[in-house]
Amino acid sequence: MQIRFLRPLSRVLGLAFLSGIAVAGLISPSYAQNTLERIKSQKSVRVGFSNFAPTSFVGPGGEITGSSPELAKAFFKSLGVEKVEGVVGEFGSLIGGLQAQRFDMIAVAMQIQPRRCEQIAFGDPEMQLLQGFVVKKGNPLALKSFKDVADNRNARLGMLTGAGQIRFADIAGVTRDQQILFPDFDKSVAGLQAGRVEAAAGASVALKYILSKINSPEVEFAELSQQPVDEKGQSVTAYAGMGFRQGDTELLGAWNAWLRAARQSGEALRIMAQFGLGENDIAPVSVTAQSLCQNR
Repeated sequence: MQIRFLRPLSRVLGLAFLSGIAVAGLISPSYAQNTLERIKSQKSVRVGFSNFAPTSFVGPGGEITGSSPELAKAFFKSLGVEKVEGVVGEFGSLIGGLQAQRFDMIAVAMQIQPRRCEQIAFGDPEMQLLQGFVVKKGNPLALKSFKDVADNRNARLGMLTGAGQIRFADIAGVTRDQQILFPDFDKSVAGLQAGRVEAAAGASVALKYILSKINSPEVEFAELSQQPVDEKGQSVTAYAGMGFRQGDTELLGAWNAWLRAARQSGEALRIMAQFGLGENDIAPVSVTAQSLCQNR
């Protein structure tokens, strides 16, 4: 498994433009392969991801792994694809990288939110995500909700750049100077240990996984007494899915069909269970990306 790193977006856009000119001269105006056809014919695909354990990360052997990449690998294997190449970048760079055609799919369990739906197309969710905090041992500021952080001006909240928790913090009234952004969860928790923040927010499955790895007596997981709310004050259950370019309807349709069958057969659970996820972490089949994107 080969892994590449994202180049600066300005350079990527320039290369994408030049590539487009070259390809335009080679493809007959009467027919151009769509992304799914190209992947199947080349038997190769590039997948964008970030270090976002346990949903996606670089494994000990340098391979792309995690619940989302392993689902993606199983899907592409069903299509006869022999090579799945990982392109790693910071979480906040993934949508731009997808749009710039650096890869064909985001496999990082990205929260499906209306604002993101304006930029990319989401597959139906494979995960449902409860939110949690990592705090210092004993939770000295008693931070158990985004509202608790907003109400305590001495509290700073660590979050990932571009992550869905930023929206939850904004709605709860957490001021921007209380929001400290990090490129990945490991650095967010390290920021907590270093005293840069008083809590690190994220999906419970990711935070618990990191705590199990660092095994530090200084920090602990804090269950939230109240899950985040939306702009209408309604409690929010976050759902996460794969990301696709908006024009790649054939690839998106093939993924949704495979995921639906994999959930029904138990294959999806078997893959995700390797990373500590259980049945309660899998999104119900009744929840679709379309319904989540329309919930504005």
